[in-house]
Amino acid sequence: LQDTWTVVSLQEAGNAVTPAPDGRFVADFGEDGDLYIQADCNVCSAAYRAGDDGVLEVVGPIPCTLAFCSSAPLDTRFLQALEGARSWSIDEGTLRLSSPDSGVILLQRRD
Repeated sequence: LQDTWTVVSLQEAGNAVTPAPDGRFVADFGEDGDLYIQADCNVCSAAYRAGDDGVLEVVGPIPCTLAFCSSAPLDTRFLQALEGARSWSIDEGTLRLSSPDSGVILLQRRD
């Protein structure tokens, strides 16, 4: 989990999958428990805890800059899903963050 990941898609609970614009949505999970986020044209940060058992807690609300992004409201939806994520898993280089209430975010390791 501790790495930089680029969002591939977002599927909110009960909605269709939304592909993310290439490289404009990034989550950097630091070893120190700090989470740095690029949500299109906004920069955000939060704290997180990730257990070896796949449990995830992102401490919110997530503070961000407040620029109006061309992808709005996708930036807000991404942040809400990230804040609501409760579990994580990695399979073949893809990070899956999920919650029964928030949906699923798929991310790929950034090169």
